Amino acid sequence: LTLMVPKQIIDAEDLPPNIRGAEAAEIRFPLGVRMDVAEREIIRRTLETTPTIKEAAKVLGIGLRTLHTKIRNYKLR
Repeated sequence: LTLMVPKQIIDAEDLPPNIRGAEAAEIRFPLGVRMDVAEREIIRRTLETTPTIKEAAKVLGIGLRTLHTKIRNYKLR
């Protein structure tokens, strides 16, 4: 991957969507939110923005089997 931008610093917004991932910078949670609630929402949004579950697992940095388990546990599909 070669990336050229007209500035000295490359930001996440400069990266292609498939490299940038699930727009992690836009996912914010209020202080004190339960971890499982945050995790469920992050997984849900990642599944919406990636073409396959395999790609979602890659973006999230977890194994495919782990993601399938979380999808089942959180009743996302």
